[in-house]
Amino acid sequence: MIYFKHTQKDKPELKALTSKGVEVIAVDYSSHQSITNALKDVDVVFSALRDDGLDIQINVIRAAKDAGVKLFVPSEYGRNTLGNTSECAFINESDSALLGAAN
Repeated sequence: MIYFKHTQKDKPELKALTSKGVEVIAVDYSSHQSITNALKDVDVVFSALRDDGLDIQINVIRAAKDAGVKLFVPSEYGRNTLGNTSECAFINESDSALLGAAN
């Protein structure tokens, strides 16, 4: 199952996946309800967001928790964490607490 932004619905890559039997779902990542509805009956989420997309990951975590997702694997693609000695690189204190509560 692949989730993507509504604005990407016409991408050829998504159409190719659909033709191979992959379920593709459009999600409005600014809408908690849209994300929550898309994650209903989903047990595991592997987040593969990158670069600026990581800013919406907290929205996805909150929605996953509300949807009853059993396991959320956060993404850190696109972030340089080499040499960073903090426990949760690039995550502020409140987001770190949310990540802990989400698991």
